Amino acid sequence: MCRLLLLSHSELSKSFYQTMELIMGKPSPKISYLTLPYGQDMDMYQQMVEEQVLESEDEGILILTDLFGGSPFMISTRVY
Repeated sequence: MCRLLLLSHSELSKSFYQTMELIMGKPSPKISYLTLPYGQDMDMYQQMVEEQVLESEDEGILILTDLFGGSPFMISTRVY
């Protein structure tokens, strides 16, 4: 099973993760999220995304973002 990484502006990806947890119980450790708060340093955010991708190098990763063309999406295209 590949890993799943949720990326979003503000707290949306965290809320999706918490909703999964509420409905299904504790999600698999292969599911993670990163939030992009207002004012976040983009280079630091990109580094965090890169770390998540490198951790899943052997099994693959599916990255879901909140908005096509938004900052999380654009960073994921540079990393992946």
